[in-house]
Amino acid sequence: MTPNRKKKAFLHFKHPDIIPMYISTFIDIIGYSILIPFLPQFSSDYGASLLQVGLLLSANSLFSLFGNIVWGSLSDKFGRKPILLICQAGTLAGFLILAFSTNLTMLFISRIVDGIFGGNYPIAKAVVGDVVPPIDRSKEMANIGLAWTIGNMIGPGIGALLARFGIMGPGLMASGLSLMTILITIFIFKETNPLVNGTATADEVQRLQSRRAISFSLLKEHDPRVLLMQILTNNIAFYIFITTVSIFAAERFQLTTVQIGWMITSMGVVKLLVRLFIFNPLLQALGDVKTALLGFAVFIGSYTWLTLLNNLWEYMVVFVLVGFATSCTLPVMTARLSGSVGKDKQGEIMGLNTAADNVSQIIGPSVGSYLISLPTGFAYGLSMAGFSLLTALFSRIPLKSETG
Repeated sequence: MTPNRKKKAFLHFKHPDIIPMYISTFIDIIGYSILIPFLPQFSSDYGASLLQVGLLLSANSLFSLFGNIVWGSLSDKFGRKPILLICQAGTLAGFLILAFSTNLTMLFISRIVDGIFGGNYPIAKAVVGDVVPPIDRSKEMANIGLAWTIGNMIGPGIGALLARFGIMGPGLMASGLSLMTILITIFIFKETNPLVNGTATADEVQRLQSRRAISFSLLKEHDPRVLLMQILTNNIAFYIFITTVSIFAAERFQLTTVQIGWMITSMGVVKLLVRLFIFNPLLQALGDVKTALLGFAVFIGSYTWLTLLNNLWEYMVVFVLVGFATSCTLPVMTARLSGSVGKDKQGEIMGLNTAADNVSQIIGPSVGSYLISLPTGFAYGLSMAGFSLLTALFSRIPLKSETG
């Protein structure tokens, strides 16, 4: 009776082994997005310029750049679970430092510590590559993205509620959420690495055991190289936009920390509804490639609109459209990247994938905050539209694995 009941409980999940990754990703993103409404407040509380606020975000990504490659490769070699726990403990430490920061230097230290141990997301995507066959990967990568969307929706609202406590409130809340991810990994998550759980072939075991912790060998292969460049250009545009949402809203529309938090959360609700009720039927009707091309077109149009908008409602519409375009493009690109290598290299390729994210996050906040400080919004919107156009052009390059 018990086994049957357990099977029923997970009947609507095709791949129940990755459910803990959805939960951990969701909680992890809440912990990060709680801080977004506070970015303009750093200027008044800590005397930071707009450029320094951008550099604060970039510092996190700079130290994540090589850390994620290392963590991804180490998870291939020693298992997803132990490496996840190390990364989650580092994230917890970073948020605790943030909670008790009293000056700009401590803020930078907290973001650097969090960046060094920021391997949670690439390992979550590697887990999808471990257990999900290629035919289902776009959908499951989209579900990881859905957890990311919901976390980003709820986090800023929680940040708005905690605004009266200063940075300590969201810092301690984020620390508590990070502790929850550690407990989920310890007690719920089951190891999916084929080398560790005994499902790897003899050849896979030999390759994994001889691999170095830091490896860029996949960049020599045509398909991973093209797909990583596509993801890089797409994400530079996206992170210029998303990491400067609160700064743009404060500078252009004079919104407070609480108003920014509720604006982001309300737009997140709309994005979620679009993701749930429009994206899935669209993906089924158009297929992966056409859905991604639609997303690239929406990106270009939305970013171009930023050069012309004057009203808050226009900005909120752009916010929703960017979220829709992200749903259309990112899962497809990530699934194609995962499918470009074998199972024994999922951690390595997802580490490189997240490294591309990190490069984008290094460039995005600094460039975006600088462009916002300019008297006209033309450069801000057109820079993002230009990167999205490059992404669309990269998507037209044939892949060897899909053509022959």
